[in-house]
Amino acid sequence: MLFKAFAAAALVVASFTASADTKDWGVHDPVELGSGSAIGAGSLIDDIFKFSLTNPAGLMSVSVTNDGANGVFDLQDAMVTLYKVGDATPIGSFSFDSTAVSYTWNSLSSGDYYYEVTAKVASTASAGSYQLSSTLMPVPEPETYALMLGGLGVIGFVAARRRKV
Repeated sequence: MLFKAFAAAALVVASFTASADTKDWGVHDPVELGSGSAIGAGSLIDDIFKFSLTNPAGLMSVSVTNDGANGVFDLQDAMVTLYKVGDATPIGSFSFDSTAVSYTWNSLSSGDYYYEVTAKVASTASAGSYQLSSTLMPVPEPETYALMLGGLGVIGFVAARRRKV
């Protein structure tokens, strides 16, 4: 009987602790997915998603919380922040809630990065969770721009010649 009471007490204490999880995605795939949750009113989420970019790229991040079910699930102050490893200054951040929010990070150099996702379970809720997706958007090489400008130049030349004829 004493064991059951101790186990129940430990479960209650564990349910009110902060969620702090670190996930390593390795080299960023075309699409990466992450999620996290916390149980207990006032519980905190502070999750890290590490990844590497082997080439310069952009990222599109989308996050959403699972608010609803008559207030049973509700996260407040949910935020995604992007950092480059070794740099304490964030590249940028955005807040999100029960409506999916997307944010685009343009022109990131190759290297190691991480997202930090922070949130708090509302005082009127029992739990909360979030989902995060991160999609690679390759940055065109300078040769691609040169080729495009060359093509536009040819089109302009042909159009000018047709007008003269």
